[in-house]
Amino acid sequence: VIHRQTLQAGRRLCIRDWTGLNFLPHTSTWVGEPSLQLEQRLYLQRAGYRLREIVLLRRSQAVYDSIRQNIPEYHDLPLPAFAKAYRAYLEQTAGLDRFRLEQLTRGKQETIRAICDRLRLEFAADFESRFHLVTSVTGNTTLLRRPESASWTSIRSHAKSPVTTPPLMDAPSRELFAGLDNFAGYATKD
Repeated sequence: VIHRQTLQAGRRLCIRDWTGLNFLPHTSTWVGEPSLQLEQRLYLQRAGYRLREIVLLRRSQAVYDSIRQNIPEYHDLPLPAFAKAYRAYLEQTAGLDRFRLEQLTRGKQETIRAICDRLRLEFAADFESRFHLVTSVTGNTTLLRRPESASWTSIRSHAKSPVTTPPLMDAPSRELFAGLDNFAGYATKD
């Protein structure tokens, strides 16, 4: 119904998948282990939709810290459980066009233009003056508090306030994050 209405309005439907449901246990009230699959992709493909997909990535430690800081049920998420889930997610997104958050905060125009090109969306050159007006993209109502960045009126890098500070982290944890980042396509010092 939504797709039909979008087409009738001469627009394109963009869906932002909340993949945590498919990769992290106990994200929902349903019982069972996560499938470790991009389920929404499967549902849409089976329904006959042709998909144009991109992936927006962050460094693995930033993802881990964000989950632990913002979702109460995951405050004590063990690093090995996260690593298993994130590795499965990276495997599922292999082969898709990947954009990194760091690219977006440094090269806004170029990165947004590339994303629009990949998704065959019209590029709005004035997006930087309007993006902050879009407040209902994620639909995520489980966060403890609205992040500070949600009120920003400019695209910029977020100040780092990680739960796991790299100098205090043990060597195996640093190696685990580095391995995940490498698998995601990050250069060592990227």
